[in-house]
Amino acid sequence: MKILSGKLVATSGLLALLAIAGNFAQAQMTAKPSSQPMAMAPADTAQLQATSDKAAAKIEATASDKKLLLEAVRTNNIEQIRAVLLRNGFSPKQIEAIKITPKDTTGGHGAPEKIKITIRVSCCPMNITITISF
Repeated sequence: MKILSGKLVATSGLLALLAIAGNFAQAQMTAKPSSQPMAMAPADTAQLQATSDKAAAKIEATASDKKLLLEAVRTNNIEQIRAVLLRNGFSPKQIEAIKITPKDTTGGHGAPEKIKITIRVSCCPMNITITISF
């Protein structure tokens, strides 16, 4: 009887530990923040695309900014691209967590006056693609 009682207490203790561990693991899973950035709503994406279109028009109209952006895209200088975007209508909050992808389809040459700048926004994760082309 004493042996049976001891086994019953040990089994109960193990079951209690398993229940506690299971609850702890479940709490960790629900409390853990997601490693992926939160997806922006379609309205936010549309607003960001509108800002992108305005910025592209401003950059096209300003020879110095256009030259800086062309140089930054050709050298993949993301910080310089961010600086030009900030000067031309983007807010720091809009571009702080967005990936910027430069794309040069000019072959690395061509007069700035003949090059067209296109800024496109894609979602999930948020990405701004800056394309320079003829």
